[in-house]
Amino acid sequence: MRFVFCGGLDCPDWVLAEIITLSKLSSVRIKLLCVQVINEILSGSISYEKVYKLTSGGNFESGDIKASVAALYFIIRNSAKFDVDPIILSKELQQLGLPKEHCDSLIRPYKSQKEKLRNKLSEESLRINRIEKVDWRVDLTISTHEMKQVLEPSVQLKIKTNEETISFGVNKKKLKILLNDLLQAKNIMEMK
Repeated sequence: MRFVFCGGLDCPDWVLAEIITLSKLSSVRIKLLCVQVINEILSGSISYEKVYKLTSGGNFESGDIKASVAALYFIIRNSAKFDVDPIILSKELQQLGLPKEHCDSLIRPYKSQKEKLRNKLSEESLRINRIEKVDWRVDLTISTHEMKQVLEPSVQLKIKTNEETISFGVNKKKLKILLNDLLQAKNIMEMK
């Protein structure tokens, strides 16, 4: 079965296994664990001391606790990444076997922090430096090949970003190859 929070793919087996562990916790503890996981995503720090206190008394081993936190991290991060509606997320988690009360407890902090999570993930996504200035010029050189004089263009390109300046030159042959490669990349991107 395919799930929106998994990007339209099947849910990983390890997450399915941790749903059982998460079901053994109370819904209040699930909510508090979700708050810790959201703090980890937003600020990069998680209080494992609080996590261990929240899971104490449930006869959980250290590995079970870490795996449960990892499952919550996967669920919340992917849900924000794929912009999953909280109602859809709740239904999908119930389909995986998480009790409704637990789903509701997970949804509350997710719903309240969804925009912050999306903004944070957007900041972390792959970006190129902003281009500040592009200079170019075309040089014509005279080439004598096989007793003919031919004008051969070459392009000199200078790109200035906010961090560095990149310069390179290409001749006619390399420019054709570059153009062809860029067109192929464009076609591949449009297919997805």
